[in-house]
Amino acid sequence: MAIRYPVRKKSYIGLNTGFIPSKDQLKWFKHCNNNGIIIAPKPNDKSFFPEEWKIAVSFQHNYKKVNLSPTIYTSDNIHEELYKTMKYYYDKHTRGI
Repeated sequence: MAIRYPVRKKSYIGLNTGFIPSKDQLKWFKHCNNNGIIIAPKPNDKSFFPEEWKIAVSFQHNYKKVNLSPTIYTSDNIHEELYKTMKYYYDKHTRGI
């Protein structure tokens, strides 16, 4: 008996929207990466081809505790919101410098 996997919709693009980050956004990403702040998209459901996403934030010293955003995003706006979250942590940590 063969295992049948779900078939992907032809209109499904996932997170591959062609988004290209700016230099400032790359700076925010690098700051978060160097300081152990993990920010990533997390599928809202457990299907093979999710359409909705939330933003997951955790910290390296306690990486198993994941804080999820209350807002649900689509693949059209998830990248902008990810970088807004990275900017928040960048501003929070560099404000006193």
